[in-house]
Amino acid sequence: MVWEQRGNWSKNTIGKICAELDIIHCVDPFVGDPVTPGFAYFRLHGLPAGEKNVSLYLHGG
Repeated sequence: MVWEQRGNWSKNTIGKICAELDIIHCVDPFVGDPVTPGFAYFRLHGLPAGEKNVSLYLHGG
């Protein structure tokens, strides 16, 4: 099972919940990093408003 939290949660709290329930933390990789080890599940929400150049985000430019 995968969980993508909404709102402001601490990474510590997210990690504890995921470990206790044996679930994978889902994140938008442009916004943050997953806190669960091993398998990662990414969900893309799109670029920031007005941004058209995805290569800046993919290559860290």
